[in-house]
Amino acid sequence: SSGINAEYGGVSDMPDWAYWTAGLPYDSYKPPVPTASELAVMMEKSPIRYVDKVTCPVLVIVGAKDLQVPPTSQGVTYYRYLKSRGVPCDMRVYPEDGHPLSGVPCRADHLMQTHRWFLTHLFMKKKEEEEEGKF
Repeated sequence: SSGINAEYGGVSDMPDWAYWTAGLPYDSYKPPVPTASELAVMMEKSPIRYVDKVTCPVLVIVGAKDLQVPPTSQGVTYYRYLKSRGVPCDMRVYPEDGHPLSGVPCRADHLMQTHRWFLTHLFMKKKEEEEEGKF
């Protein structure tokens, strides 16, 4: 994702990714602490900046052991903002998985939760709208 959290550069196991996805050069010889101007660019491209515009249902899925995207800050923060605005949302945290969500139990549940989400928020919504004559 091109989303950058202000703390991402110093927390991730891939601080260069925060710079590259924001279109900024990365200097591996300096500490991965963004300058004020770099933070401004990163914030401009961060999904959290636009959370107030989100109206569609969102399913947030994170691994608690994710070293690339801090789930306890980015995922939870995004979810809480959506929830506080009344946006239909749910969050699944997989305690034994990291960024790739690669454990078999996690992948099975992740697929089932995603399937359920689409059934509930896409296909059921379309069926309701068809029944109401909106389609």
